[in-house]
Amino acid sequence: MHAVSMGGLVVLPMQQAYAQTAGVKSYNIPAGRLANVLNQFAEQSGTSIAMDAQQLQGLHSLGLKGNFAVEQGFEQLLKSTEFNAVKVGQGYTLSKKSTPRVISSKVQATSLPPSSAVIEEDASVRLTPIVVYGKEDRDTEGYNKVYDANRSSVYAGKDYVERFKGTNPADVLQGMVGVYSGDARNSGALDPSVRGVQGVGRVPLTIDGTEQSIAVWRGYNGVNNRNYIDPNLIAGIEVIKGPSLERNTTTSVGGAVVVKTLEADDIVRPGKSFGAELKVEGSTNSIDPSLPDMSKVGQNYDDTTPWIDMNGSKYDPDIYKKNRTRSDNSHFSGDDLAGRLAIATKQDKFDLLAVYAVRERGNYFSGTHGAGYYKRATPDSSLDFIPYFAYAYQPGDEVPNTSSHMESWLLKGTYRPTDDQTLKLTYRDTKNIFGEIMPSRIVWGITPDLGVPQWPLSNIHSKAYSLEYKFKPENNRWIDFYANIWQTDTESQTYTRGGWPTTIDFRDNTIINTAISHSDNTRKGITVSNKTRLLDQLDLTLGGSFLKEKLTSDDVYGEFGPSYSLYQALPRAGRREEKTFDFNFNYRPVSWLSFDAGMRYRSYWAIDDFLNKSLQSEIDPSLNPLFTKKSRL
Repeated sequence: MHAVSMGGLVVLPMQQAYAQTAGVKSYNIPAGRLANVLNQFAEQSGTSIAMDAQQLQGLHSLGLKGNFAVEQGFEQLLKSTEFNAVKVGQGYTLSKKSTPRVISSKVQATSLPPSSAVIEEDASVRLTPIVVYGKEDRDTEGYNKVYDANRSSVYAGKDYVERFKGTNPADVLQGMVGVYSGDARNSGALDPSVRGVQGVGRVPLTIDGTEQSIAVWRGYNGVNNRNYIDPNLIAGIEVIKGPSLERNTTTSVGGAVVVKTLEADDIVRPGKSFGAELKVEGSTNSIDPSLPDMSKVGQNYDDTTPWIDMNGSKYDPDIYKKNRTRSDNSHFSGDDLAGRLAIATKQDKFDLLAVYAVRERGNYFSGTHGAGYYKRATPDSSLDFIPYFAYAYQPGDEVPNTSSHMESWLLKGTYRPTDDQTLKLTYRDTKNIFGEIMPSRIVWGITPDLGVPQWPLSNIHSKAYSLEYKFKPENNRWIDFYANIWQTDTESQTYTRGGWPTTIDFRDNTIINTAISHSDNTRKGITVSNKTRLLDQLDLTLGGSFLKEKLTSDDVYGEFGPSYSLYQALPRAGRREEKTFDFNFNYRPVSWLSFDAGMRYRSYWAIDDFLNKSLQSEIDPSLNPLFTKKSRL
């Protein structure tokens, strides 16, 4: 539809508003109600029309067949009515045809001759409809696409995200049907699951067109696909369920999660040039973690506080200690706070935005209701530890390794050299210090006596850069161009290698850290697409992307000998490239029906640098015979 009537105010949605084409076109519009016929003509001619639908009630049209220019077509459709089409801006509006009336003036004795009759226009005031040209805002467009696009999706706008974002980044996905996040409480990250599909490469998550997910080994629990973003930077989230040919969007077998960050429009009020926003929030039910002292690493075990001896194994008392109870839960501790400071300006040629966000949350205290379900078994009688949770994590007590401290910067600059072009530069910096523990290192059997271990905090530092360019000439049906060049750098120091933060090397009684893992991940990419209107009802979108990734690690395999390398994850180092090409035809035979047909082709290569280096250096078979055997197959 190209016309919407709202009382006396008519607003033209720009859902499919194209520039007017002055040339002659061929039309074959069947007879019907006048309002519907006018809408079809406006859509096929590439223009727009505003009208009061109530004035057209009961009016019919014979349709339009033949070759006509835009104004000729309107004239033919309206010639038997009391309306005509008036050009206003880039579109048209309906106005009633004016009719002259003859006013005669009589006096008592004589009358004026016919030649003296006064021809006068109707002096009454007639207001033509107010026509407002505009474009749907970001969130309105996002919510409408859920119903208009030929795919299954769900959208959450800025207001929704800020109202229900919860206390952890993973909480922003709450309320989306069939969408969840794994590892929500001990990673400070988003690991999306869509309709049960989850994992590396299965549900790509992009932030302003950039990818920075990292794969994290979780031992027997598999691999996490972590993405880091502060909810206070999010302006909108779209989740696409299943593969799609959506333009400028990376999807896979499970779909995609598309995150957009704040813009200057979110901070500057309409009609203003400058804006600033300060937002502070907080909650209770958290406490700062009681972290272990890692300075003992490298010292002799005999020079430290005696460790706990249980079942022939020694446990560091600085890590294994009783968890705090509900009596330690202070409602005014200030251990769960978040804030955002944003400053922006909007000018004729450019926009600027700067945002600083911080989020700090300690370990939370577990609930007490329904705990009986989790006290139905013991580890000796079941391999499923879920019914045993309430023995290890006492109801109402502190849950270790769930704290997070995130600090983020977002800088954006948008430059508009012409009305048809936009150039946007974005920089995002995120530092996250958070608690986590390998599930296999909880040692479930001793937690009721010693407590759940509190591990040191992991550290992630992620940077993202992007340069986005858009070019859409107003009167050109062939060009709607988009390009985005981006790069992400992520440095990780996480306790995910498979060992323990403190353990004893009995060869010399030195305390060593076999749990820490280091890695650096760099991704560089470019996305390009162009949309062309081949016919009035047919669009063609062509796109392509290129991704180059490099992963390095300074971890040393086997640095503590085969006794420890057997359960440690191998250092991850490698390179890969990925190319994608796609096309999509969108055909709209009538206003209420559309078809999409297209294809996406993807190819890649990958090289395991750590494996190649190990083979070249003839790694010691005693470190891990299984690894050496498989490597030489």
